[in-house]
Amino acid sequence: MQDSSDDDDDEFSNIFKDYSHPIFDFDTSADTSELPKDELIKGILIWIMKFRSSYNIPNTAIDDLIKFIKIVLKECKSIDHKSFLTSLYMLRKSLGLIDRFTQFAACQKCHKLYNKELVMSEDNSTITKCSHVKFPNLTTKRSKQCQTPLGKKISLNNSISIVPELVYSVSSIQQQLSSMFKQLGFEELLRH
Repeated sequence: MQDSSDDDDDEFSNIFKDYSHPIFDFDTSADTSELPKDELIKGILIWIMKFRSSYNIPNTAIDDLIKFIKIVLKECKSIDHKSFLTSLYMLRKSLGLIDRFTQFAACQKCHKLYNKELVMSEDNSTITKCSHVKFPNLTTKRSKQCQTPLGKKISLNNSISIVPELVYSVSSIQQQLSSMFKQLGFEELLRH
């Protein structure tokens, strides 16, 4: 009789995936004072972030999952649900998971990159245009600048501001290398 229950356990473990995750490795320099002190709640929040990254779940679904778990914890009277975070934004902020991208304004026609601050001018009256010349050393044709507008005017709360038409985001090489080396087995693959 004992053997049949062991066989059932093995069959169960072969059918269903193990959803437990390895220890979460977040930025140690991040301010984690906003994270709840309760280890169970902290574990749930970290599991949610690992689950999101493993299965590529949309942010809106994770936001709803966090709110649902908070409701479940509220119903479980023995757990302090008030320290459970309320959104994905607050969870990312408390874990130090921020995007470290440098953003540039890009021309839609010739794809030349400009500093984003150059396009978002102080006076909000003139839109910067692309000054790229396709063939600057060509003597047979007249040099002609691209002149494509790099921004557009938008109104926010009765004020007009200029935002880039096209934004190009780039991560630093240090951040990219760091994330690659944090992947399991990456160094062994390099040696292979």
